[in-house]
Amino acid sequence: METKVSVIIPIYNVEKYLKQCLDSVINQTFKDIEIICINDSSTDKSLQIIKEYQQKDNRIILIDLKENKGVSNARNEGLKIAKCKYITFVDPDDWTDKDYVKTLYDNMIKYDYDIIGIGFYIFNKQIKEYKYPKFCYDTDFSLLENKQKLLTLRLIWSLWAKIYKRDFIIKNNIVFESRIMGDITFNYEAILSARNIKFIDKANYFYRVYRTNSITLNKKRFYFYPEIINKIKKIL
Repeated sequence: METKVSVIIPIYNVEKYLKQCLDSVINQTFKDIEIICINDSSTDKSLQIIKEYQQKDNRIILIDLKENKGVSNARNEGLKIAKCKYITFVDPDDWTDKDYVKTLYDNMIKYDYDIIGIGFYIFNKQIKEYKYPKFCYDTDFSLLENKQKLLTLRLIWSLWAKIYKRDFIIKNNIVFESRIMGDITFNYEAILSARNIKFIDKANYFYRVYRTNSITLNKKRFYFYPEIINKIKKIL
């Protein structure tokens, strides 16, 4: 059977959350997936956990990096070996419901756009659904002015809760460039390059904020802001 969707998971020191993440991915109702786990030289038990799950599920592919180069490099390594027609990203401290991949795949087949996005929940002590504005669901995003409006939205640059055509990413040479926050420039470029984009009013992804060791809490991220801003200006 042809494997249809590559699920890319960059992993660094997330032993506390990783099992929940992997359980949610391997138990998808849509089974035709490859699960690419990139261990970015973790110093905790993350690598051991990946290997344990690999023994239980042969869809798991492990890339074990010997030097920590950051989440952007890890995602690029995953993109290099992804074989499927469609790609989605899951962060290792997040989790999905059982129909996450099925919802993305079914809508990609239905609409045949370069990017399909769905809703998600934000978890910070309690779970709350994040709702995109109404215009996301009934707008033609082949038009540049609509893409520009889209880029002003909170969390629109997030990788998760989206599926991408692999050929579209390769054709436009879209990669992660900054050591951290590379997802921002990746999605700015992807959104502006996309032939069209579709949003589905259904939430299947759970985004955990403010975990220990998260980039969100890393004060060093501020040093990357000038670089990120300059890359966004170049893209625009």
